[in-house]
Amino acid sequence: MSAFDPARARAFAGSAARPRLCGTAGEREVAAIVKGALAEAGLDVSEEAFEFRPVADGLIRVRTLVLLAGFVAVAAGPWTHWGVSAAGLAWNFVWWARLLPALARARYAGCFREAGEAPAWIRAANLTARPDGPEDGPLLVFIAHLDSKSQSLSLRGLLGLLAAQPYLGAAVLATSAAALAMPGSPRAIPAAAAALLALAALPLLFIRTGNASPGALDNASGLGVLVELARVWKTLPAAKKCRALFVATSAEEHGMIGARAWLRKHRWELDGAKRVSMLNFDSVGYAGPVRFLPESSPLAPAIREAALAAGVRLEPFPARFDLVADHTPFVRAGFACATLATHSWDAGRMHTPRDTVETLSDEGFANVGRILIGYLDQAARERCPNQRV
Repeated sequence: MSAFDPARARAFAGSAARPRLCGTAGEREVAAIVKGALAEAGLDVSEEAFEFRPVADGLIRVRTLVLLAGFVAVAAGPWTHWGVSAAGLAWNFVWWARLLPALARARYAGCFREAGEAPAWIRAANLTARPDGPEDGPLLVFIAHLDSKSQSLSLRGLLGLLAAQPYLGAAVLATSAAALAMPGSPRAIPAAAAALLALAALPLLFIRTGNASPGALDNASGLGVLVELARVWKTLPAAKKCRALFVATSAEEHGMIGARAWLRKHRWELDGAKRVSMLNFDSVGYAGPVRFLPESSPLAPAIREAALAAGVRLEPFPARFDLVADHTPFVRAGFACATLATHSWDAGRMHTPRDTVETLSDEGFANVGRILIGYLDQAARERCPNQRV
């Protein structure tokens, strides 16, 4: 492999692993460490401040309440009138298809702004490091988020409850339809299914974000890869043919707000590039297969080829537990962006105090580094699909 050193990447992750909820002193300390490491690598680093209001937890609660209201109406139909079930079903369809996406867009669009002199919201900052490179070369953007968080509900519990909701909702619909179609059938069954759905949703109504996780995997490990790649960048063949940006985003744990703010500020630069590709490093410090998402990314063939050449096992992230990470705003804006990760459903330590540096492995960093260097070798040979979607 190249000069990319997985042990150095892991050591840097260890220096960044501390509670650092966005806007806290811990995050500012880690941002200063990252900024210093990028500057030591010979890169010009800019700090781009913004302010935001946390809305992610509130959106989960609103989403859950509205979902329950619709299914309670569906389950009440057999006890009252079929029209009640029809209204509940129509309400949930309109909510999921139209209202929820519109609400999420509106809330996130208005929840951040560039920082002023007297910030009234949570103040945060993205870091952007810019090495020298050919002006007309492909633009490669490398991303990792700075912040960590803990939750009143573990990631495993959160994903499990979210995954169970469609099945419980289907049970409410099916049993209510059967009770309406067959007079005399037990009306208590859809009510029981609705009660189970309500019990499964109850923890989501009380979800709270805290600052108790050191965030070694999520995402000090990604920062380790970002900084190590920046350190060796000028020694790579890709550096002679490609431009690069190294971006450390804030507020990822609040709904990718830092990535949204960075995209708004740098959209002109991305649009002006002839070819653009973006790689996000999020939770890359565990041994085992490297995972990537979205599976449909235009970068997937190049990532697969790099993994095959490096002898690294590559797997897509399980579709039923698709990760929401900093690639999402860029993909939605039409850019070729993918996230590399090494965790899966088994990574129950994330968002808990147990996400410590002792759980990280040099193997995880080495596997991601091998794929990354192979990918960049393709870029140097102009074979990498660095294009807009």
